Amino acid sequence: MKKTFLRVLSVVMASAAFACSRPDGYVLDMTITGFADSTRFSISDDSGAIEDTVMIIDGKLHYERKFGSSEPVVLTFFGPEPVVSQEYYSLSLLAADGYRETVTGNKDDMSSGRLVYEGAPWSADMTALAEMLGDSNAERDRLSKNFGTLTDEEWARYSAINDEIDSLNIAFIMERPNSYVSLTNLVWTIDYMTREQIRSVYDRLTPEYRGSSYARIAELFLNNKKIELGDSLSAYDITGIDASGDSVRLSDVGGDYLLVDFSNYGCGYCTFAARDMAALRERFADRVTMISYSCDALREMWEKERERNGIEWLSIWNGEGPRGETCVKYGVNGYPSFFVFGPDRTLTDMWFGYGKGAIERRLDALLDGVKTE
Repeated sequence: MKKTFLRVLSVVMASAAFACSRPDGYVLDMTITGFADSTRFSISDDSGAIEDTVMIIDGKLHYERKFGSSEPVVLTFFGPEPVVSQEYYSLSLLAADGYRETVTGNKDDMSSGRLVYEGAPWSADMTALAEMLGDSNAERDRLSKNFGTLTDEEWARYSAINDEIDSLNIAFIMERPNSYVSLTNLVWTIDYMTREQIRSVYDRLTPEYRGSSYARIAELFLNNKKIELGDSLSAYDITGIDASGDSVRLSDVGGDYLLVDFSNYGCGYCTFAARDMAALRERFADRVTMISYSCDALREMWEKERERNGIEWLSIWNGEGPRGETCVKYGVNGYPSFFVFGPDRTLTDMWFGYGKGAIERRLDALLDGVKTE
């Protein structure tokens, strides 16, 4: 009887100690070598609600925040600040209240994503996926930092690497559907999955995961047709408000061609894209009307994005956020993303991601009647 009591007491004490050790919010301790002291990174989430800054001291980075939700959010660390394209690093993490996570690696691992995660329920999956994608991520990062000087062969390799990464992500999602690592990756990979694959993932979700906001992406995708070249704007119209707060509808905007840029405040490359658009507005003014659609869920983040990026052209916001119906129907799984509607308001071109000079090249080719790949 005494042994049983002591065993029960030990279990109770261990449970109490565990409960006491769990933080109210999320705590991250990262050991990341190779950066100079006082190197700053900005932190944001995909809704734009979070806007924090952290600093590396003696190879250590410490971050704490309370989110008020048990569902993990995706945090993106980007920097160093100020952002310079050749020295730009971006890392996505999961975070939720009640967990203390450690992440270990070095500066090169920031490029490959091959970091070691411990302490949270999703840490093992994060480490496994990071190892799976490491070599491909590192090569893509190297090429993406030299967009302006890539040869045709390097562009072909860049495209092939993206395909490799998509295939690996899809394999991971199919193997481990009941994982927040898989579901958050599903948001960005769903555009490259077949309807049968998406249905398979969705049907195997347990109630906990099916009820998440990430799983809703799969539901929306299964219930809507994604836009394709030749589709009419009438079936994919965008409504919202402009910078003055007036209601606006994309189909009401004039101009021979409409260039629609999907962006959000947490996207560093969107800043470079906005600069290019500003520089090109006058040159293409007689043929192309430029429009930005904000994927920020919060209005204040949209307003900050317009101010930071110097957006003086039409910007539309409707609060749907990155997991809303508009982004799903347009197949937007990363920023910036671009769509061009022609004079008859059918989709004539679309591309994803930022490349120096890419907007000008695509518009020149389109207006010259040359089909782009």
